[in-house]
Amino acid sequence: MKIIIAALTMLFLGAGPAVAADPIPSWPNDGSSPKFFGSAVTPNPVPHTPVPEHPMMSDNGTNSMHNDAYASDAYEGSGPLGNNLKQTSATYGVSECATIAFDSQGRIVGLCGGLMGFTMRLINPTTLDQISTLDMPTRNWAMSGNLFSDLCGGTYFFLDKQDRAYTLTTGNQLWRVDINGNAMTHADTIDLNPAIPQGDCALATMPDWSGQIWFATKGGRVGVINPATKAIKTIDLPGQQVFNSLATDETGSM
Repeated sequence: MKIIIAALTMLFLGAGPAVAADPIPSWPNDGSSPKFFGSAVTPNPVPHTPVPEHPMMSDNGTNSMHNDAYASDAYEGSGPLGNNLKQTSATYGVSECATIAFDSQGRIVGLCGGLMGFTMRLINPTTLDQISTLDMPTRNWAMSGNLFSDLCGGTYFFLDKQDRAYTLTTGNQLWRVDINGNAMTHADTIDLNPAIPQGDCALATMPDWSGQIWFATKGGRVGVINPATKAIKTIDLPGQQVFNSLATDETGSM
């Protein structure tokens, strides 16, 4: 899970203008900690079994919280080696961007939860300036528990090959958010409420290899959406709950 300190969400839905980033404030004892210790290292890649690219999602490493369709959390990109390190930080207020993806231009796409609800953010990867923001539906305070551990509708999304983010909302909807140039637009909605029991909530979503979109609820219901017709089929997992994201593979398994 990658975390960016993000902005307090606005009270109304809509796309916000580009906003320059302020650095994360320093703590009084930060000056007593060394800025760097140790020495630079030589790359030593670990052998691995490649995960196939999902035909409906952007490239592995850019499409979802857990890196790929397998939810492997195994990234092929290299980390910092310790040469000429430079730190860049940004704060946008009290918020957590639990899921981070990258669009076709390499820009950060974050779904960020805060006190009022969730906001999608398009962020410059070099300066960490906000290029665009889109507010999602606000939280139901009566249903929410811990605001930073409540995963209902606003934690997981995936990005497809056309820079379209598919994200669940606190209102049990699936939103399609299109990234065009420097703007994010709420382009389509699929209402999941008829398929979700009262008091339950949509938590995770992922497409299968054929393009159907799956979702799971906290109460153990799993559903599949036909994106063309928006028809929904569900199955209940008695005695089960879901607290994490979904994974899928090329055989059709979910």
